[in-house]
Amino acid sequence: MKPVGQRSLLTRIKGVTLLEDCYNASPTATIAALEALAAWPNAARRIAVLGAMRELGPSEKKWHRSVGRKAVRHADIVITVGELAREYTSRLQSSGGGAQIVTCRNRDAAAIALKQLVQPGDVILFKASHSEKFEEIVARVHEHLAGKKKP
Repeated sequence: MKPVGQRSLLTRIKGVTLLEDCYNASPTATIAALEALAAWPNAARRIAVLGAMRELGPSEKKWHRSVGRKAVRHADIVITVGELAREYTSRLQSSGGGAQIVTCRNRDAAAIALKQLVQPGDVILFKASHSEKFEEIVARVHEHLAGKKKP
């Protein structure tokens, strides 16, 4: 089976595994993706790059915080991208779950952070609603790992 778009796409580049799931995000789907990340065998580090889960209604912040509590238990590094995604870890800064937390204002900042952080053996999960345009971050990580400069 070949995934369509950026739905559950697995890519390996120079010792780094990318789990690209950038098409849709709900609390259930995001938790499932985080559990898959946590179960990934032989990962040097597990990195979760999380963007907003859209269309959750008036409880959207509560849902993000709930998923965030799981994210810090399932990943070594949690990178949040964008204003709403900050809610994943907004109340965990001091009480966290052991994961390093990196808060990025936008996709450019996330791509730069990943460029500085990524190491061979890492497994990186990208999870966000399609409107967050995470495919741009993924493309920049691909370029960095492949040794190509961004045009």
